[in-house]
Amino acid sequence: MSASGTHTISTCYHCGEDCQESEIHLEEKPFCCEGCKMVYEIINKNGLCEYYDITDKPGVTQKIKVREGKFAFLDN
Repeated sequence: MSASGTHTISTCYHCGEDCQESEIHLEEKPFCCEGCKMVYEIINKNGLCEYYDITDKPGVTQKIKVREGKFAFLDN
């Protein structure tokens, strides 16, 4: 008999994306990346957390697949 482990995927408090690769916690809130955590910290530091009452995932994720070679010109 083998025990099967269960893994719960949390949802990012800021953007609503699944925290699949690494989960970052701040004030018991999960974040999918350092960027979302930083935006939350800025909003919280300035007393603007009512922003999160707008909807359950007010931040828009910027994680998109970038075509290969898009930034190749920066190598020059």
